[in-house]
Amino acid sequence: MPPKPWPIIVDALYGDVPNGLFPSKDTSQELVLLPFGGLLSLCSLPDCTEIREGWSWGGYMYWLARRGSDTVLWRVDTTGAYSEVGSFATSYTGPAWMRNNQTQLCVVDGITGYVYTPASNNFVQITDTDFPGAGGLEYQDGYGLFFEPNTNRWFFSSLNDFLSFDALDFYSKEALTDNIRSIRSFKRQPYILGAEFGSEVWYNNGGNNSSLQTPTFARNTGGLINYGLGAAKGVDDMDGTAITWLSSWGQIVQAVGIQAKVVSNQMFDREVAGDGSLAQPGYSTFADCITFSYRDQGHIFQQFTFPTADVTWVLDGTTGLLLKRQSYKVAGGYGRHRANCYVRHNNKHYVGDFENGTIYEMSAEYKDDNGHLIQRILYSQDVNNGKTLMSFPNAQVLIEAGRGLTDGSTPQIGLEFSPDGGQTWSSMVTRSVGVTGQYQWQANWNQLGSAYRRMYRLTMTDPIAWKITGIDLGV
Repeated sequence: MPPKPWPIIVDALYGDVPNGLFPSKDTSQELVLLPFGGLLSLCSLPDCTEIREGWSWGGYMYWLARRGSDTVLWRVDTTGAYSEVGSFATSYTGPAWMRNNQTQLCVVDGITGYVYTPASNNFVQITDTDFPGAGGLEYQDGYGLFFEPNTNRWFFSSLNDFLSFDALDFYSKEALTDNIRSIRSFKRQPYILGAEFGSEVWYNNGGNNSSLQTPTFARNTGGLINYGLGAAKGVDDMDGTAITWLSSWGQIVQAVGIQAKVVSNQMFDREVAGDGSLAQPGYSTFADCITFSYRDQGHIFQQFTFPTADVTWVLDGTTGLLLKRQSYKVAGGYGRHRANCYVRHNNKHYVGDFENGTIYEMSAEYKDDNGHLIQRILYSQDVNNGKTLMSFPNAQVLIEAGRGLTDGSTPQIGLEFSPDGGQTWSSMVTRSVGVTGQYQWQANWNQLGSAYRRMYRLTMTDPIAWKITGIDLGV
């Protein structure tokens, strides 16, 4: 039996994390590699491009989508039927937020805010004179939590009313001198996330305003976290398990309460923030990072997409591993995953496309991205034996597939190798992974020669239920 694929997860300089696959425990195998799910179109919102944000409330999904120089709020049901709720022109791209109370849905675009009331079908801009605009939005205990753009001030709405504000209900993030980049409530504690130096943790004190005598919210004693937030949409809560964000240093940080720690590995840090070398200059920016989290196939995932860098990382909260996933590009090739935002609705996963008006259901049931092939890649360790020649008699991959392709053809897996740590690659040689009914199949490559240094790359694109149970690269 070939060894389990765990040794393929390493921290090297080149191509060391699985792309489109993740390690998982299995009832019959100690460890297997499983595929991330695909996408199937639910609907396409007319004349729209970027889907900016999504939210689930009251039996419907609500989506913000760019249409020319406007942003449109749409209401969508699970059949894909949609209706336009309203629109605004203060912005048409970039971060946006939605939250609801008992009767209202609030929308913030980083500049100002809007409120939709289904009972009256009214969609209006917030016009209270005490509302200074909003750089972000959160909800807790009946209050809308906001912060004033490009300042260290945050504030809250009247109870169960996103349209009403009081000049007394303002606070300042004062422990460090940076401005606020976002607010997130976790376990009924507002995290006031700074743009550079650090973040503060507050709590609901039960008062009725921001006065010193009876404040509604108060700072948590010792609640200073020395990690800022690197992107306005770069924070989520790992599906309710831990507040998790991209720091201003380009690392992934997690906190429960006031205790925070870095959970990203060195490879992620080098690729995102750089290490000062020509080989690892870092992304030109990570301030545009978008993150969301969800549970799927027994794992908790938090997805981090870097639009400018055209890369999507996934933190597997179940194993602690960092992985990648990708989608087709309209212009050709592969880049970031197509999901720009996420909604869990009726126990299904839905995402909005980053460059068209399509809303997809995301599921392991789907083996491609709405008809486009998903490229899944595995890299081996970079084995370097110095001046001693190594023999590579064969390579084997054990695959549990057995479903074949719908047209009856045989799915394939491709192997390449590199003599220089991933800088250049050989031609790809493909092997069959079995047809329908062949549930245990071993793909073999023989007489792979000798070398002083070698790294392997396995590539899969056929739309089948990939399940890799063993790998032996024959070193």
